[in-house]
Amino acid sequence: MKYLTRMLALTRFLLLRKQWKDIRGVLNLLTRDQENVLGAMVYGELQRAAKHPVPRFYASQQMEAYSPWGDALTAAWDKICSDEPQVQLRGLAVWLAVAFHETHNAALPMLSRLNSEISDSVARYRQLHERLLAIRAAA
Repeated sequence: MKYLTRMLALTRFLLLRKQWKDIRGVLNLLTRDQENVLGAMVYGELQRAAKHPVPRFYASQQMEAYSPWGDALTAAWDKICSDEPQVQLRGLAVWLAVAFHETHNAALPMLSRLNSEISDSVARYRQLHERLLAIRAAA
């Protein structure tokens, strides 16, 4: 059972790493306005995910008993691949929030390293949104 668990975790890591590589490319192409919108979306998705009883299952449509993860990242990935920019941003925000929570307490060192990379991006967008809120409050 131990080997099966490690194999499932490794398979999940490979999928998430591939998606993360593509997502980083998309994030690097965002305009300043899109980054501001994404910051607000990431901020909101993180808050909603944190309030969910099991944050790694946030935004999942189907949760199977004993499943270590839901289908939210697949649905978010489909949105990221959309041609509509607003849908892409929503998919990016959900993907970042769910992937952050899913890899947060990972036992595999590979998933922990992936979490630190995702955490850096999540923190960047959260801080961007908080700065914009502070600027608006000061005006």
